Amino acid sequence: MPPFSGPEPPCTSIGGGLVFGGKVTIILSSNKTYGEWGDIFSDEVLAAAILDRLLHHSVAISIRGESYRLKDKRKAGVFQAKEVKAEI
Repeated sequence: MPPFSGPEPPCTSIGGGLVFGGKVTIILSSNKTYGEWGDIFSDEVLAAAILDRLLHHSVAISIRGESYRLKDKRKAGVFQAKEVKAEI
């Protein structure tokens, strides 16, 4: 890709984020709650430090419900809900 030769672009891509006027925009999604991140990284302190840096000056949006992919798989019969069996 040739270097940009026009006026400065409104945003540039840097390491998976976008830079707008010196600020980096990152969109991160997860199907895990903040409390479960310690299990993911096998270290509660590390997970807390990562979350602290990610959430500082951020906007968190929580979306609840099934994803469209999961709904489509259920309709197609590809995916079925797990049955929970009680132990006696």
